[in-house]
Amino acid sequence: MDNLLTSTSDALKFLSTNVVHPTYFPYLWAPTLHAARISLVYQTLARKVGLGTYSKFPWGPYIAGYLVSCWAGGIITNFLLGMPPPMAYSFQPYINYLAVHLGLTAFFSVFPFVPTRSKNLRHSFIPVDALLRALSVTGTLGILDNPNVPPAFKAMNNPFGHILLGALASASGGISMSTFSLTLPSWQFSTPPILTAGLWSSADVWGGALAAVIFGAATQSPAFTIPSTNPAVLGPAYFPLNLVPQTILELLFRPSVVAAKGASQAHILAVSPQVAPHVGKAMAAVALAVVFGSRALYTHWLSSPVAQKAPVTQGKKAGSKTIRSQ
Repeated sequence: MDNLLTSTSDALKFLSTNVVHPTYFPYLWAPTLHAARISLVYQTLARKVGLGTYSKFPWGPYIAGYLVSCWAGGIITNFLLGMPPPMAYSFQPYINYLAVHLGLTAFFSVFPFVPTRSKNLRHSFIPVDALLRALSVTGTLGILDNPNVPPAFKAMNNPFGHILLGALASASGGISMSTFSLTLPSWQFSTPPILTAGLWSSADVWGGALAAVIFGAATQSPAFTIPSTNPAVLGPAYFPLNLVPQTILELLFRPSVVAAKGASQAHILAVSPQVAPHVGKAMAAVALAVVFGSRALYTHWLSSPVAQKAPVTQGKKAGSKTIRSQ
């Protein structure tokens, strides 16, 4: 397990600190791979409704729909934290993402059979997908430590806030793509797929929330800390934990001593000693890889053929089958 976490941590560090090329394409690997993954999914879904992607799809909605699919999570979570998203004040994200998308558009126009095999490609990219989503989730939570975050928005630094931010960072792009039919030339609003999704169809949502909890618990975030495992000490402020028997709280929370105050605290499912943030990110990435791998295993190999072919779309709306394409 230690070797797995070390390798995962090294991969996360590489993606978030190394550029594709220092001169010709000075952009980090993480957003570049994210741009490529969304472009593949976006073009595949457009082809499924017979649009081809090129001849029948106007450039305006083709470009805008792709960018919304890429950035919905970042835009929503940044505004929830009172911070402007990078694409609101810099040209660089546009250059990075559009260069990748237009490059792949040209590539698939020459080799149109590649998107038709996207299922196999998606399965082979599960580890990369997990790494990218882990960076997205933990990066979003890291904004809470930014001193420029307005004090009022610090209220998000609680368990519910972490869970919500993790889910949004992981799945907002896919939900937006399906809800607004972004892979169609004429956008239209429909029921968000998360409202009708099953367990595995919603894995991007609860998987992101799970990654946020794992990261916060492993790094002993204050959001997952209580002053005591004694329900009488917690009081109404920690409802409903103050109704949970102390023996159960002691199973879920581990005590620690805050050296600066000399006071005791309890951290949910805490690892002793506290792990470094890069290890917490690796743990979140491994958890996401397990979730996505299990989804692929169940959806494409363990479920019955009838269940796999069951219609879950309305008409020819693209992207409403699943919400896994953030």
